[in-house]
This record gives sequence, C-alpha cells and structure tokens, in this order.
Amino acid sequence: MTKTPVFLLIALGLIILIAGSYNPEGLETAEIEITGMYCNNCAEEIETALSNLKGIQNVSVSFENSVAEIVYDPSTETMETISTTITDLGFNGGNHK
Repeated sequence: MTKTPVFLLIALGLIILIAGSYNPEGLETAEIEITGMYCNNCAEEIETALSNLKGIQNVSVSFENSVAEIVYDPSTETMETISTTITDLGFNGGNHK
C-alpha cells in the first residue's frame, strides 16, 4: 500500500475548504414582471432560455405571479440582455426591481 504524501492531503483539504465556503461577490438579484405568459410551459421556456445565458446563476419564473426572479453576475450579463432574451421569446419582460 502506498502512502499519500501529507502535503497533498493538506492541499486537498484546503481546496475543499475554500470551495465549500466560496460565496461569489458581486451577484445581483432582480425581479422582472413578465406579461404574455399563458401557461406553465411559457414560464419553463423563459427559465430555460435565461438559464442558458452566461452570467445567470439562478432563475425562477412564476406563471401565477408573472414574475421572474433572477440571480446574475452583472460583470458578465446585463439587464438589457436578460430583457431582450425574454422579448425574443415573444413575452414582455417589463419592469425590474
């Protein structure tokens, strides 16, 4: 049986510790009112499209409330791109908070 060098175990432990406690800075949360949805499939279509954008960390679209809640990185994604993506699908991504 080979022994793993101690420094490798320490390095691996540090990597796991750092990765486990990593909290990305600079993320923003936005709520966007969406009109034109007629069913849950519409909400799912918007969620899928927004999830595919590079800077989106999390997205949840509610058909019942006509709202998308989005967590995104403003250094890689803009509200303009997010709104355009919604509009390109045929919905109106209006006011955001």
